[in-house]
Amino acid sequence: MAALSRRAQLAFAAGFVLYACIVIPLGVRKGDDVQTEITQAHRILDGLTLYDTPQTQGVWWTPFALLLVLPAALLADWSLALA
Repeated sequence: MAALSRRAQLAFAAGFVLYACIVIPLGVRKGDDVQTEITQAHRILDGLTLYDTPQTQGVWWTPFALLLVLPAALLADWSLALA
């Protein structure tokens, strides 16, 4: 498979940014799937037990996966769309 030309790379990047600009604001307002994991990560920051409140959907994340979400949880306090 041939490498993309510089023009094709720029077109792909522009399409990716345009897609993100549309999908992220819609996804933030659509459901609480990300908010659930961010809430769990906040429980780690607050030193609370993780699994005493039931999930609204899906399954609980492992503590190690929640550690990866911690930076997004801190950013979500300021802007959920950026997180």
